[in-house]
This record gives sequence, structure tokens and C-alpha cells, in this order.
Amino acid sequence: FTSDNGPWLSYGPDGGEAGPLREGKGTTFDGGMRVPGIFRWPGRLQPRVEPGFASTLDLYPTFAALAGGAPPEGRQLDGGDILPLLEGAQRPDREFFYFHGGALQAFRSGDWKFKRPFKGNIYGKPLEHGELLFNLREDPGETKNLAEAHPERTREMAARMRAFEASLGDVPPTKK
Repeated sequence: FTSDNGPWLSYGPDGGEAGPLREGKGTTFDGGMRVPGIFRWPGRLQPRVEPGFASTLDLYPTFAALAGGAPPEGRQLDGGDILPLLEGAQRPDREFFYFHGGALQAFRSGDWKFKRPFKGNIYGKPLEHGELLFNLREDPGETKNLAEAHPERTREMAARMRAFEASLGDVPPTKK
């Protein structure tokens, strides 16, 4: 089980809330991206809360691996097999790139999340910020911008985002 991402901020209190998480739908803050994931497999998965993170992009490779399959040859998938995570194995820190509106906007590596400067409207609500850096383990609400306190990490994460973006190449739109 999983759900749609984030509350509709433009509807005010009627649009829901993200609890301690910042912002909502249409943003790459965790209040707009994080959703619960509930997995049940009696006899295989032990009941527990997993603090690690995964993506719906991980479901296809996980289900394919469970069925003994593999992605088509030459096809690169954006997700990975999360069965070890579901079974409680320690998972190395992973990287995750946050896209919204066709643009790469944020990057997470382990406990750290970097957001590029942004200026625009999200569902009619103005939003503007410079470079942001958060330690999500210490600050899950993304309230303390650590970019100035950790300039080297900020530069490294910004460079990693640029390198990832360059690796994508020029991908034409999909024709329907």
C-alpha cells in the first residue's frame, strides 16, 4: 500500500497537512514527496517501521526480481530492488534525485538533502528560496538551512546534481 504525495496546499486546511514535514504537493520538500509504504508478506516480512527511504520507482525492479525476471537487456531503470530493505537488511546510503515539472530540483544522499534555488508558483502559491541544505536525520521538517554552515557539502552536492543531469543526455519526448 502507498498513497498520493503531499497535501494540496492551495486548498488550505481542507487540502490536508503533512504533519511535521515541510510544504506539500507540487514541491520537492519532504511534505510534498514523502508517502507511507506498507508491505505485508506473512512468513517473509517481519512487522516493523523502516526509517530508510525508497521510491515507487523501486516497485517494478523489486517485483521483477521476486518473479525471477530482469529488466529488458539494455534498459536502464530508475529504481532498484528493495527486497533486502523490506527484509530488514542494512542498506547502504543511497542517492535520490527529485524531479518536478520536468526539472531536477533536489538531491538526497544518505541523511543530506540539497535543493537548488527556486522561484515560482506552486498551485498558485508563490515560493522562492536560494540553495538549501538539510540534514534530514536531525531535521526531518527541513527547517534549518545548513548551506552556509556546510559550504563544502553544499558545493559537492550541487556538483553531483550537475553531473547526474549531464549524464541524462538529451532525451526526446515520448510520443503517445
